[in-house]
Amino acid sequence: MDGQKDKGLEAVGDYWTTRSEGFSAYMLEHLDGDENKLYFSRIREFSRIRKMKVLDIGCGPGMFSMVLGKDGHDVTAIDYSDGMIAKARQNCAEAGVPANIIKMDAQNLEFEDGTFDLIVSRKVVWNLPDPVRAYKEWLRVLKDDGKMILFDGNYFLRMYDDEYKANAEKQFSERKAEFEKMRKEAEVGTAYNQGGDPAVLNSIAEGLPLSRERRPQWDVGVLTELGAKSVRVDIDTFFETERDGETVSLPNTFILTVSKQL
Repeated sequence: MDGQKDKGLEAVGDYWTTRSEGFSAYMLEHLDGDENKLYFSRIREFSRIRKMKVLDIGCGPGMFSMVLGKDGHDVTAIDYSDGMIAKARQNCAEAGVPANIIKMDAQNLEFEDGTFDLIVSRKVVWNLPDPVRAYKEWLRVLKDDGKMILFDGNYFLRMYDDEYKANAEKQFSERKAEFEKMRKEAEVGTAYNQGGDPAVLNSIAEGLPLSRERRPQWDVGVLTELGAKSVRVDIDTFFETERDGETVSLPNTFILTVSKQL
């Protein structure tokens, strides 16, 4: 990885460390929320088949690791944030879940080819300075009959895409009071950003490559070029906009289920 991308990775890791305490508390509080129920239902479509060797990439405070560990799987979790690694180890220990939790760059994995039956990742890919490299590595360490189940979204496309920008402005206008309340809460490190500085996150996101790409179209193209034989896309949330007199649906968040075999 070149110096600029390495510097970007360090900035991402440092930012998430500033959020680790509040983010961990938030995720534990909402572990049984609707969003997480969707995540776990999709993962268990595959993971319930047998005991698996699982890689949790960008594990954060260890949500997937705790649940998959309790399900009886052999879990390895990685993150580049020292704070998140510490919280994941603490949360898994308190839950009585054995997990191998280590600091590692998701774009340069230190595992042998074909190590894992299942790779899971939640809202990680958009953070990466070199997402193409990351996808290449993830496919490399996945077993031929394994699956990757990835949750992500167009979180900062509004910075560069006029349609997404217009939607963000519309959402802000319609929910101005709610967003103002969240902003004030953020000043004391509560729900909105769980302790991180939004200005820092915006600055980081501005320089990330996926802040400029429409997804999941981009992901499907890259993954298939890298050798994935099946990429299933499920749109979780979307918004509607008018284009040339017609209503068009644009993806916001999505789920990718990726296989190396048909």
